[in-house]
Amino acid sequence: MALFVPFVLAAALAIQAAPAPPAPDLKTEVAAVADMLFTGKNDPSLCKPVEARLARIEADPGLKDLPSPFQRVALLMVLACAKADSPTALSAATRLAPIAQDRGEILAANWVLLRDGERRRDTRTFIGAVGRLIDVDASVFADTDPRAFGWATERARGDTALTADLLTHLRAVPWRDAAGRDAVDNGWAQSLARIAVEGGDKTKALALLDRTTDPLALLDVAQDRRFEKIWPEMEAAGRFDWLKVQTIDLERWREARRRQPELLINVTSEIDALRALGRYDEALALGEDHIRRLKAGETFEDADDQRSWMLNSHAYTLSALGRYEDADRIMIEAEGKDAVSQRINRAELLIDAGQAARALKVLESVKEKQSSPFGLMWRDAGLACAKAQLGDLAAARAMARSMVARWKDNGGAVTKAQVCAELLDEAAALYVQRLDDPVTRGVALEAFRTARPSPAESAYEKAFHARLESVQARPEVQAAVARWGRVLTVPLAGTYWGRI
Repeated sequence: MALFVPFVLAAALAIQAAPAPPAPDLKTEVAAVADMLFTGKNDPSLCKPVEARLARIEADPGLKDLPSPFQRVALLMVLACAKADSPTALSAATRLAPIAQDRGEILAANWVLLRDGERRRDTRTFIGAVGRLIDVDASVFADTDPRAFGWATERARGDTALTADLLTHLRAVPWRDAAGRDAVDNGWAQSLARIAVEGGDKTKALALLDRTTDPLALLDVAQDRRFEKIWPEMEAAGRFDWLKVQTIDLERWREARRRQPELLINVTSEIDALRALGRYDEALALGEDHIRRLKAGETFEDADDQRSWMLNSHAYTLSALGRYEDADRIMIEAEGKDAVSQRINRAELLIDAGQAARALKVLESVKEKQSSPFGLMWRDAGLACAKAQLGDLAAARAMARSMVARWKDNGGAVTKAQVCAELLDEAAALYVQRLDDPVTRGVALEAFRTARPSPAESAYEKAFHARLESVQARPEVQAAVARWGRVLTVPLAGTYWGRI
């Protein structure tokens, strides 16, 4: 739909002292077309009669020489009538953004630039537009899913200024959704705190982390040596008491579920928190209760997205308790519209249960066009592990080695494939590489968290973890860990603690 933004043209017409423009007829034409368009009716049908006139205005080289108010209203009119994602709209937005003054102008131009940056995965264009939109109206993203910014956050890693610009702006949004508020206090705060402490500002870093309660965010702080300067203060304040931290996290999600019983995301998060604390019976009961409610026809506002993830978490609870067939049945139900994530996770549980042949069929159904590079790496790791479990070590090694060139897409997946394929020298070398790279270091350090195993760890899992731990214990790997962080012992279980 065409975008109409009222503009007070009188200010432009009142300019008498400006030098005579090189194309006075153009100035008159801009005023005439604006008089037709900006009547306050915001009627898209008004565009049709002036399409040709707007095209001539935009193409006129004299437009850039008109007084600023006339340039702005002309470009705003082009934006108002052009299709949102058209080259015409992008051209007008690119020209309008640097000179925009009115709130409507800034919003109109930068929405187009944001969509263009997102479509082309142009991080700088996208982040610049996000910042300008928030500066003029911080509420414009209040109802947006914060995951919509995930790709830009990931791509900006390694560029301190760009990351700080994006996250500082996002934390200024008055998020109405719990996920946005959670990101403000946890993931985004942790990233900005790292930038602050690296810049020597311990006070700012500690202030940023003051409301951080997410165990994963705090574990990152406790383990990454970039935060070493604030470890004493954090430890003295009890911020690294992991049972306490995880219990607070559980209560946070329980309160969220009481406050918003219509959201499944709160149920999923509570199940995960219970699993982390080893309270599997409670996690199981919570999952079973909500499965019954779904089958009875109860509706949840976020069921389209979160039903699969709630079932996914329930299946992981079942698997941890050794109920592999029940877990697989739930994962089949969880698949829903998701042709990638739940299939990959289902295959992982099948491999853990020693059922590689079934896992292989599931993984082979995951198509490249349906997944991100990150997800495809997990698929390929699963293929390597399934083939190794079936005795085809040569095929597993070929798959693992084919992934190495793409290790930055998902280093953990490559490590998993290498360990499955018994390429332990190569796995050790990759650990050092992952730890030495500042962009991938944080995720690599997660592997060095000693945690409680699941109650019914399978024979396959025990053998895999023994090989993995032999790689992690190598002197060159331990030296890399010591360079950039430290090994943690975490009295938690059930999620992704101490993996790869």
